[in-house]
Order: sequence, then structure tokens, then C-alpha cells
Amino acid sequence: AAFAPARPTDRALDVGSGVGAAALCLAARSGEIRIDGLEIQPDLCAVANANAARNGWSDRIVFAVGDVAAPTDAPRAIYDGVLTNPPYLAATVADPPQDPARRLSMVESGVDWPGWAGFCLDRLKPGGWFACVHRADRLPEILAPLTPRLGAIDIVPLRPHAGADARRVLLRGWKGAKGPARLRAGLTLHGDGGDYSDDAQRILRAPTPFDADRDR
Repeated sequence: AAFAPARPTDRALDVGSGVGAAALCLAARSGEIRIDGLEIQPDLCAVANANAARNGWSDRIVFAVGDVAAPTDAPRAIYDGVLTNPPYLAATVADPPQDPARRLSMVESGVDWPGWAGFCLDRLKPGGWFACVHRADRLPEILAPLTPRLGAIDIVPLRPHAGADARRVLLRGWKGAKGPARLRAGLTLHGDGGDYSDDAQRILRAPTPFDADRDR
């Protein structure tokens, strides 16, 4: 949510919204933004709508049950922005989670990443922004379906602690933009004791805008 370049007047779509955490954080940061959420698991969708109600945002944040693999009721090209935390494990993963709900959230099924990315980008207006988080070791295949349709892509590595390889990456770009891709300095999430780093705390708790240019 801190990485999404949202404006208060935007209408955004959260694809794979779960219990609504990212959408609610985005709403807290972005004034009167309107957000639609799409989640395949009805029980998570119900919790997300309850969370929106508890925060007094039911008039501008609505979560609906839907399937990216069967997009029958999601209009195209109407959103100013799309954010997503997709299933990040390939369907061929050797040891998938045993819990069905966790497996559905974490492992691609019914639609692969190119299909998921295509669904998201189809919902964006020209010039709209896209933001996602994914696995760092899948970066080449993550970029493949994005680069023909997005420009000015920012890539931010997320390191679990100083000196470690990145495990996740944040990506954002703009539909139809022509700017070059940029690999940013990245963010270290945890200090030596395991607590969130000072920079991560400022983003999570302050909430400080995410400065992709700052060396962390």
C-alpha cells in the first residue's frame, strides 16, 4: 500500500484481496480513494467487508467474491490503479501447503502468473498504475507479461535482513508509459534482533511514504 502511487480521487482494484489488509492500508493513506476488492474465498471476503465496516469505510471499499480464472463480472479499463498480492508459488511447487485455504492463497491454480497479470492490466485505464509484490527468484517471468504493457517500472528488492539476498520484490508501473525500468536500492525489513528495521517501522506505523530512491 505504501508503494502504490495512489491519489485520493482514484478508483482502485485489489486483486486477491484476502481479508482486506492491503486495501485498508491504502485507504488509510490515500484520502477518499474508492477501492473494489476481488477474492475467491467467500469466508475471507466476508471478513474483509467486516473489516471495512469496522473502519467506517463500507461506502467506499467493497469486496466481492470472484475468480480471476473466470472473470465474468469485472469490467475492463475502468480503474485508475490495480494492486495485487498474487499466489506466488508455481503450480508445480514440490511441497505445497496442506491447508486448502493457504494452498489456494499461495499456489497458482486455475490461472498462471501471465493470466493473473493480464487480468489486472485489462482492468486498468490507459495511464493507470499497477503495483504488486512477488518472489524475487521469479523476477524474469514476472516481468515478461508486464513489460509489453507497462512502462517506467520500478523494482524494489525486499531483503529480510542486512546482507541477505532479496526474497520478495515490489514492482510498480504505468499502463502505456514509455519510461525505462529502474532497479531501486531496496528495503531491509528486519534488524539484527528480528524486529522491523527503523525504515520498515516508519513505513508501517508512521505511515511514511515509500521512498524508492533512498538507499536502505
